[in-house]
Amino acid sequence: MVIISGSANAAHLRGLTTPDAKWSGVWATDIVDYKLPSDPLTEIDVKRLHELQRDPRYKAKIWQREIKTFMRIRKKAEQEAFSRYGLTYIVDEYLPTKLEESD
Repeated sequence: MVIISGSANAAHLRGLTTPDAKWSGVWATDIVDYKLPSDPLTEIDVKRLHELQRDPRYKAKIWQREIKTFMRIRKKAEQEAFSRYGLTYIVDEYLPTKLEESD
């Protein structure tokens, strides 16, 4: 989201945003749907989720849904977690599907 709308600390640098960027990270629902290996959220992670929940840049339904899911499952994962499905799964299957869904 920082790439799309800019960071709060760099609000004065409007020309550095990329509004057409698409999120390609792991969603909370991906952890559940794909049964991904994960790590527990830290207290810092939970604090940040509460901050994001109040941030106007994250008011869209999809962001709020994902924040709530992260808070419910209390887990996080990196894209490397998809390697459980094979080394090329993320490039061959996951990312094309996610990019198509985000259109």
